[in-house]
Amino acid sequence: MDSNTDTGFMNSSDYEQIINDLKADSTFCEYKFSPSEITDYVKMEDVADSTDEHKLVIAYSPTCTLPCTDSYPGPYNFELMLDGSTSHKRSWVYSEMLQKVFIDINKTLLIQFRLSPNAGDLRVRALPVYSIADFLNIPVQRCALHMLNSDPQHQAHSEDNKVCYCANYSWVRHVVQSSHAAAIYDYDSASDRHSVVVPLDSPQPGSETVVVAYHFTCKTSCPQGMQRRPISVVFTLETSQGDVVGRQCLSVKICSCPKRDKEREEADNP
Repeated sequence: MDSNTDTGFMNSSDYEQIINDLKADSTFCEYKFSPSEITDYVKMEDVADSTDEHKLVIAYSPTCTLPCTDSYPGPYNFELMLDGSTSHKRSWVYSEMLQKVFIDINKTLLIQFRLSPNAGDLRVRALPVYSIADFLNIPVQRCALHMLNSDPQHQAHSEDNKVCYCANYSWVRHVVQSSHAAAIYDYDSASDRHSVVVPLDSPQPGSETVVVAYHFTCKTSCPQGMQRRPISVVFTLETSQGDVVGRQCLSVKICSCPKRDKEREEADNP
């Protein structure tokens, strides 16, 4: 039996046949890349085992082009909770049926994070992503209208989007922001994604949770922005080295009338 059959890998003739079949489709475009393009995502590590072979360890960034949205409590049993007592129909409401937050623009959403056991030197990243798979690879951006006051000349980014100057323009392109005094606003030039990172402080005496205040700076319905595409916010628990040790996801709709939109969506999804 051919060695390629044994290993499950394609040989060169198999690959050429597949490419030829695809080229018969007029919509096919062959993409060539160099190994340097994937060095940010893949690294080789030596793993000591009985065979002394190299194992491929894939290190995906939490802000990569296709970020993971799966719930992952991890070693710290990372949990996310909302305090309903801070809810108000004109600011934000939560739908138990849809497991979704409806919130007005620039209104504060207090999110409680719980770890078990508690640990120091951890942080939480909040990254907005589109909920529908067809749009997951597209970064969530603010619309031009909501960015106009802070950046009328569109100077927050370099022309090639490799350098972010949002710090000079009130974090103008960040849809999710936090009032935490130590918040760090991050930009991934490879994926064009903006996120906000806050250190996870120790719980206050008598409490098991840490509260972080967030707000949203653009509406889900804005044209040239989210364009009514549903979004979620991915909260990743990370070490100071950037390793993901927990993940939770929260569906969010930013709208002018949270209570009305909640009732409409619940009626449409009985």
